[in-house]
Amino acid sequence: MTRAVIYARYSTDLQSDRSIEDQIALCRNYAERNKLTVVESYADRARSGSSAVDRDEWQRLMRDAHARAFDILVVEDVDRISRDQADYHAFRKRLSFLDVKIHAVHGGEISSIEGSVRAMMGALYLESLAQKTRRGLAGVVRQGRHPGGRVYGYRSIPGRRGELEVDPDQAAVVRRIFQEYTCGRTPRDIARDLTHEGLLSPRGGRWAASTINGNSKRKNGILQNPLYAGRIIWNRLRMDRDPATGKRVSRANLKSDWHEKEAPHLAIVDRQVFDAAQARKEERAKGHPVHHKRPRHILSGLLRCGGCGGGMSVSGRDKSGRARLYCTASRESGTCPAPKTFYLPTVENAVLCELRGELQHPAVIAEYARTYAEERRKLTQRTTKDRARLERRLADVQSELERAFKALIKGVVPEDVVEKEITTLRAERDALKTQLAAAPEADNTVELHPMALRRYEGQLARLQEVLAAGSAAGDTEAAAAIREIIDTVTVRPDPEQRGGVLIEIEGRLDALLRDNAQANKQRSLSVGKVVAGAGIEPATYGL
Repeated sequence: MTRAVIYARYSTDLQSDRSIEDQIALCRNYAERNKLTVVESYADRARSGSSAVDRDEWQRLMRDAHARAFDILVVEDVDRISRDQADYHAFRKRLSFLDVKIHAVHGGEISSIEGSVRAMMGALYLESLAQKTRRGLAGVVRQGRHPGGRVYGYRSIPGRRGELEVDPDQAAVVRRIFQEYTCGRTPRDIARDLTHEGLLSPRGGRWAASTINGNSKRKNGILQNPLYAGRIIWNRLRMDRDPATGKRVSRANLKSDWHEKEAPHLAIVDRQVFDAAQARKEERAKGHPVHHKRPRHILSGLLRCGGCGGGMSVSGRDKSGRARLYCTASRESGTCPAPKTFYLPTVENAVLCELRGELQHPAVIAEYARTYAEERRKLTQRTTKDRARLERRLADVQSELERAFKALIKGVVPEDVVEKEITTLRAERDALKTQLAAAPEADNTVELHPMALRRYEGQLARLQEVLAAGSAAGDTEAAAAIREIIDTVTVRPDPEQRGGVLIEIEGRLDALLRDNAQANKQRSLSVGKVVAGAGIEPATYGL
């Protein structure tokens, strides 16, 4: 008795389950004609032939082969085993070692050469199918239709493949998300409110910040979907299969490979609103490091130990509920030379009082402007000096090139020597021109932005809200105003008074000078020192 097993497989859930039954029926007929006794059947439904990692039935078949449970494997065709040449050859070698022969309904026993040719044809089929699929989807985009996949805010039009229409209820949620985000709310807060109100997410469950914010590299999420602004973009990502795990991994394509088409009939939000959301995402991604993590307190991430310069963290509370501050370096490694514990409310109140006192003084803006002007003057001097040096050297190189050309024409110097010198001089000339093009122009103008005073007044109003409410949480709008103008707060014990605390605040100059401060233009200066302790009023110092 020759024992045989049958293996059947189909690729996607779009195919009929009848495919498995049809394949098994064909293989049984083949076995009967060739007097083979079928002892088992294996079937993988909706499993791609490009990998064998996730094919449970195939793995079971291989375990039975190692157990010598059969002699012949019957398949409809070789591509049912695998459409990957490397996988097919590995399986064939393993089965051959186990004395298991491979038979195909259309072809009989498969030799090693015939199997190699069929495996290559299967791999070519997969590659050709992928190319045709991409070509077809690109054509769908050119026609202004959506290339596939469910998108929150839209619904399919029955009988019109690839065409979408706006879903009014979901579109209202999308508009709300963009409006609240551009007004300053975080994705986490928006998601919390949507879930609390019982609105379902795109997957039908709870909303999450990642659903709204998405991934910056993959450009997904509601805030980054250009379809909401009336623009179809396809082929931003491709899916590659990891040969070790069989899992599909998404990778970004070059922008030149994207396919774009304007679709104004699908716009849910205005293009200006969409662009404003992208600008805010970029600003949050490149902003001050303390904004990257959701702060729990007003000064989270800003506090520094005066003993070692390391960070400070909150740990524990006293009997009255006051949070304690400790030096992180002392707690984790014991490297702080002067570790000391402070009370967070004392430090916060001292900083708030000092900021209010300093910012309400008109001289503060003038001092900021003076310091900024001084920094700009130094930068201008360096820029002017660097440009002058590059321009002088470029002029010298041009002169040397002219002399070299004259020497070549007159034949004074051997040709090979002159050509080598000319090549060197040309390379240096091009490099100097590139450096000059990249060097910033000197700018001696220092202007106070017209919105600075209005910005200053708005920040004061929000500071007063915090003071009125006491020690607010770190993620409130008013706390954000404080964190925007503070770089660091250094805390050390006052040696002259028991229980006193010395606090030094480093401010961010451009937060007041410019409406949109750039990270590479930030300057720090000492806003002042505060002595804070039980029953001690903060002392205000000039800048």
